[in-house]
Amino acid sequence: MYNTGRNAYRQILPGVSLGVFVIIGMALLCGVSNVFDLLADYRWPFFGMAILLSLLNSFLRFLKRQYYLSLSGVGRLSFMKSIRLFAASFPLAATPIRVGESYKGLWLNHYAGIPVTRSISVYTIDHIFDGLSVFALSLFGSLAFPMLWPIFAIIFGFFVIAIFSLSAKQGSSSAFELRENLRFLEVYLPDLRKSIEENPMLFRPGIMTLTFIMGLVSWFADGLALYFILLGLGLTASWVLVGISFLVFSFSLLIGVVSNLPGGLGVVELAMAAFLTIFLGAHPGYAVVATILFRLVTFWAAFGVGMLVWTFSGKNLGIQNQEGRVIES
Repeated sequence: MYNTGRNAYRQILPGVSLGVFVIIGMALLCGVSNVFDLLADYRWPFFGMAILLSLLNSFLRFLKRQYYLSLSGVGRLSFMKSIRLFAASFPLAATPIRVGESYKGLWLNHYAGIPVTRSISVYTIDHIFDGLSVFALSLFGSLAFPMLWPIFAIIFGFFVIAIFSLSAKQGSSSAFELRENLRFLEVYLPDLRKSIEENPMLFRPGIMTLTFIMGLVSWFADGLALYFILLGLGLTASWVLVGISFLVFSFSLLIGVVSNLPGGLGVVELAMAAFLTIFLGAHPGYAVVATILFRLVTFWAAFGVGMLVWTFSGKNLGIQNQEGRVIES
């Protein structure tokens, strides 16, 4: 981690620019008039359901993060400060993962006084288990493609076993041998071992199970939001459509994660539009409108809320003074 000389606003600029560019490009490619026609015929009550589900996702993720912080010894934050920190983290989704985690760690250190490395590790753990939860939701894709569920289940089970082995006590010889054979995992989950050392409490089996379930339910809400958005376009409700919704949602987000682009912006939108076009066999305009509405309710709305927090609480966070200009490695 080192100083880049770039403040928080400059850190989010590349990702935001790419995301906006891709959305405009998709709209132009499928025809702007076609997009407006579909929006004119859209059944907006379904979009309202998507908004409520996205709010549920944010609420559950807030509870999970508060649970992590309380277990890590952060007990001096007032409710309003906790809300402010959580909302301030929304725009950081437009930054590379380590950059966003570092800023959140610095802000938590500023408010609660816990060591930066320890606070960063809390957000790293939160991010890792969010990824596992999103991947687990791809199992719902078996509703549309039953032949795929064994593959998803095996891969997901492997990663769960790997993380449990990494968190096992050093005294366990079998766990140690398994860790030795899974060292490549640390290439894909940077700082996992350091996070375990900083917050071993968070890797107790009972706590991992509880937080995984909380993450699963929260991201389930976002996957269901995509389903309702598709219903708003006039698609017929069915279990197959549910399966496609969760498969497209989970795969698009995971592709965004592995793309190594800031926040996956642009990549998530392209992947989602492409998957919807392929799996639904519909006109690309439907896929583009569904993608735009989904990202509006699950990303851009939260991004706007976060920017308001930066505007009115930027001095407390150190943004306006350009403090904490980290953060790359």
